[in-house]
Amino acid sequence: MTRNIEHQFSNLSDVGEKLELENPTVENVVDILVDIGHDDRVYTFHDDFLGLKSGLPQDLLSKHIDELEEGDFADRYSDEIDKILDNANIIFYHLERELSEDDLEEIREERERLGLEDD
Repeated sequence: MTRNIEHQFSNLSDVGEKLELENPTVENVVDILVDIGHDDRVYTFHDDFLGLKSGLPQDLLSKHIDELEEGDFADRYSDEIDKILDNANIIFYHLERELSEDDLEEIREERERLGLEDD
């Protein structure tokens, strides 16, 4: 299934702007993405963000996003940065897309499976 992902973030600065953060660290961005990922509209369809932060090196997490272009930092951590961007794109796709009746039913079923009460 091909998805039309509106937010094709190509760098972490774009993600930080979307999150309305000023001079964020990578850790700030990841923490908020993980928090947003727990929204029913996201979590039901995508839970790969779980454990995202634990798989990232502390020296990357502590960097301010605008520092990533300095030296070879972006090259050295390109795989990790791509993983964050992939998650950001998928999270915002699910968060902002229009849900079908099937999607809503799947969300209800997931909440029931997790033992959560309906809102």
